[in-house]
Amino acid sequence: STYSQVQKVTFDKTHRLQIVPNPTKTSFVISGMSGNNAITVTNVAGKLLVSARADGVGKQSINIAHLPSGMYFITIANDDGSSEVHKVVKG
Repeated sequence: STYSQVQKVTFDKTHRLQIVPNPTKTSFVISGMSGNNAITVTNVAGKLLVSARADGVGKQSINIAHLPSGMYFITIANDDGSSEVHKVVKG
């Protein structure tokens, strides 16, 4: 047997990011970002569908009008290596 390296995981109880509206039909806005953020939208199978970069802006609009109805995962990655994953439903 081999073991992986121990990694530190931090859970922040305050959610500073907001995604509205959710559910949505065409687009949503992510607010509360700071610094440079990489934003990705993936489907439930993990396929990358949309990617964007929010360089120093607090809000970013993401258009998903071209995607079929369903649930999507929005990952917002920060420069420090931390990330948050949120669910968005497209109706």
